[in-house]
Amino acid sequence: MGADPKYTTVSGFSAGSFMADTMYVTHSETFKGAGLHDGGPYGLDVNHHSFCILATPENSPNCFD
Repeated sequence: MGADPKYTTVSGFSAGSFMADTMYVTHSETFKGAGLHDGGPYGLDVNHHSFCILATPENSPNCFD
């Protein structure tokens, strides 16, 4: 009983969005896509939310540790 990756997605709301995003990014070969609502980007440290919300790995590497 396996799920077909061509039709499997992951989704989340708020804190679940963070978890779904992490799951999608780290296992993207398993999922067709991700539905994310009211969460933050992958790698966001919620303790540095205001600083890191617009960060990229290139301009703010500490946000992605």
